[in-house]
Amino acid sequence: MKQYRTRNTSQQVAIGRYLKKEMANHPLSISIQRLADSEDWRATIDYRNRWVHDKPPTIRGLGIIYQRRIRWTREGKQKKLFIGGGDEPEFIIQDVLNFIRTAFSLFYETLSEVADFYFRVLEASTLTLGQLCRKVLIMNSNIPPPPGWEDDDLAKFMDTARNNAYATFANLRLEYGRLSGIDAVFRKLIDNLHHTGQWFVGFFVLRAHSTFLGAAALAISGQIPEAYVLLRSCLENCLYGFHIYQNPSCGEVWLRRHDNEQAKRKVKTEFQIKNLLNTLKAISPFECEVMQALYERTIDMGAHPNERALMQNLKMDNQEKHIHFQMTYLDADSPALRLCLKTTAQTGVSMLGVFRLIFKERFDILGLSETLTRLRQGL
Repeated sequence: MKQYRTRNTSQQVAIGRYLKKEMANHPLSISIQRLADSEDWRATIDYRNRWVHDKPPTIRGLGIIYQRRIRWTREGKQKKLFIGGGDEPEFIIQDVLNFIRTAFSLFYETLSEVADFYFRVLEASTLTLGQLCRKVLIMNSNIPPPPGWEDDDLAKFMDTARNNAYATFANLRLEYGRLSGIDAVFRKLIDNLHHTGQWFVGFFVLRAHSTFLGAAALAISGQIPEAYVLLRSCLENCLYGFHIYQNPSCGEVWLRRHDNEQAKRKVKTEFQIKNLLNTLKAISPFECEVMQALYERTIDMGAHPNERALMQNLKMDNQEKHIHFQMTYLDADSPALRLCLKTTAQTGVSMLGVFRLIFKERFDILGLSETLTRLRQGL
């Protein structure tokens, strides 16, 4: 490869030159050359390189902007320096979106072709890869977005949230792994609840798990205050189930909530959070203390519109003539996000700890007690 490499040439460029010169008709060369010849791809790479190695390209709508250049001009023997007004921006945001979107689509096609080539090589050898691995590596989807999806703001928001979830999965492996482990314990418990005498309480296990999945999805995608709303609901589902387990007659009280106003008041009185926590405290002061602390935190951080719930995603830019406020809907990696992910995991193990008080033998037989102990480490 030495003949294709100059002093500052990367391995990538050297291989590209080799393929173009020595193997121009190879399937890989054809796929990669098609990508390299794309004007949109070259524009995207140039945009990326300037971001990384130079001043970011200027875009209309971002206020007064300047290009990086010498600002002194010469007229005869005089030098002039103009101040104020800024420079004409190089791009509008729609232009950037257009060429990056086209480049990404072409890159996806190229990656798929290259991956398919290597899969065929592997399948022709003694090595084989299952269909599941193929789907994970290529991320191929057989269901394209419906017409108009890309032009809808709500759809764009959901796509961005999912991209955030990918980032959490890839970059915060410990945090994500805990949530996945908690989900696995719930699923194994639920799959083994048949023939239990506590079938009615089992409904609250299902609802607690379902709500946990919703809270985890919000937390992983960066919807932090919103996740705390569901985390509070997780705790309440768990506490309702435990209270009915300890007081079976309360099951009928709960079922008759909508019979009349008197029945509704009776449910409200019986299932007050203080009463539910006292029921748990009588059996396990430790689990009660943990759950009460989590319950208060969820209220502070989003389950109620309190100060901390608002301020954790609020940014303020105090400028000379005005103050600019920005509310973040989808948070990136931040202390607030990590606290939310940790609280989600703490809520999950706390619920499992309470449900273990009800289904202790099943937890022990299934090995879930040991798993729960491991999941609690570091939380």
